[in-house]
Amino acid sequence: MNDTSTPSPLPTRSPRRAGLPLRAWYALGAVALTVLSALAFTAAWVVRRAEPEARRLVIETLSDRLHTRVELDQLHVSLLHGMGGLQVTGSGLRIESIDGSGRPATSGVPMLTVEGFAFRTSLGTLLHDTPGAIDVFATNAIVTLPAASSAAQPVKLKPLPGILLVHDVVVTGAKIVFEPAQPGAEPVEYDLREVRLADRGDGHAFAYTGTVVGAGLIPDVHASGDLGPWLPSSPRDTPIDGSYRFEKGDLRAIAGLSGTVASTGSFHGTVSQIAAEADVEIPDFALAISAHPVSLHVHAQVLVDCATGSAIIASSTTTFLHTSIAATGTVTRAPEGFAVEADKQIQGRSEDMLVLFSKARTPVMSGALEYKGHLSVPPGQTNVITRAHARGVAAIRGAAWADRAMQQQIDAVSQRAQGKAEVAKGDPRKIPVATSDVTMQVAIDNGVMSLTHVVDSMPGASVVMQGTYALIGGRVDMHGVARTAARASQLTTGWKSLLLKPVDPLFSKHGAGAEVPVKMTGDLAHPAFGTDFKNRGEDQRKTEKIVTVQKK
Repeated sequence: MNDTSTPSPLPTRSPRRAGLPLRAWYALGAVALTVLSALAFTAAWVVRRAEPEARRLVIETLSDRLHTRVELDQLHVSLLHGMGGLQVTGSGLRIESIDGSGRPATSGVPMLTVEGFAFRTSLGTLLHDTPGAIDVFATNAIVTLPAASSAAQPVKLKPLPGILLVHDVVVTGAKIVFEPAQPGAEPVEYDLREVRLADRGDGHAFAYTGTVVGAGLIPDVHASGDLGPWLPSSPRDTPIDGSYRFEKGDLRAIAGLSGTVASTGSFHGTVSQIAAEADVEIPDFALAISAHPVSLHVHAQVLVDCATGSAIIASSTTTFLHTSIAATGTVTRAPEGFAVEADKQIQGRSEDMLVLFSKARTPVMSGALEYKGHLSVPPGQTNVITRAHARGVAAIRGAAWADRAMQQQIDAVSQRAQGKAEVAKGDPRKIPVATSDVTMQVAIDNGVMSLTHVVDSMPGASVVMQGTYALIGGRVDMHGVARTAARASQLTTGWKSLLLKPVDPLFSKHGAGAEVPVKMTGDLAHPAFGTDFKNRGEDQRKTEKIVTVQKK
């Protein structure tokens, strides 16, 4: 009989974990830690090596290219985690000369100082001379430009070696200092809040945007345009052009004026001299003596000497209400402020000028105004009205008084002066309006306007006067003579006319039917007219001389 036996099962084994044994993981971790430690050590070694290399590269590159001494207080290199590059920061950069001469500015200070800077680059750039473009961020840079007389002879700068190619430069807090040409004079400085320069390629201009720090009259000025190419032998002559704008300037920075100033314009030229075309808007311009604001617009062409802070006004046209003022002149910087010298021509309306210079809400007189003269304003901090000096000649055509009652009195006087006393006694509304033509010489000193050779001509009469008008206070004090075509007895009617006939010869002088001393005094808004027999002094004799000259 065949026995059939069942095979015995295989012996049971303990389950085995898939993958590496646990001790292999420990070994792998130890290796990784060793590698990381080595990498960290290597990175630290690279950084330590990169710092002196970077410092050497910065100093030698600038020194070799500019033929000058370059100093750098500190430079640090740090790894950029996860970016495969280096962060380079430095401080205390001083470049003795930036004009290629190797000479410092005449003041002895470096031509360029930078408090701090930073840029990012790669290991290959620093260690293996691999070309790379960088963006530089700098703080508190000062550029000192020597006087034109001390500029170096033309020097051809060496090109950059191509290792560090600057693409963009951003400077926060900068100052441009123009050294004076005259010994003992103060340098002219401009503070810049921020400047951004974008390189357009070797030998080409930088595109720039920047903000010049302002205060008071001219606030921060925002500008953009092109700068360069750099002229190393004469940095002041480096080309620049662009456009600018500012707003919310405060005219109260000039004592005696008020208004909010905004301006836009364009300019071109060099770093030291620019020609600008500007438009200025002052919607609320006013003089403190009147406080009557008007909207004022100025279009000007100006040549600015940045090295001295002065300017030449090639042309300027100021318009307000119905009046236009054309001017040329100079603005000269001084320790106490600015001095202004200007030749002016005014075409417009006398009432517009009275709005500015008179306290009266309604101008007392109207007429077509022409003026030609010179204005001089010395520097100072006192009211500009008291500082201003002016000399000129003025003419008003078709002058008429705004006050109806006063104009009717003038109309009646004109009729009497023509020998039409009966007409003068009639209905004032039916008397022809008598406008006049006025010519005069004008001088302004210490806030007082002196008016001489004033000739006011109307139908039948002319008035020759001289005197003063106080710009501050508005008081007028004028004396002179009125010359009429009619005799004294013809100025009235009835028994008064009969009484005056015997004295007609006494009043008839210099070919006139009658000459009568007159005066205008009081507040310009409400002046008082009258005869002036009690004050026939020096003023009267002067006006009689004018009459005599006119007669000849």
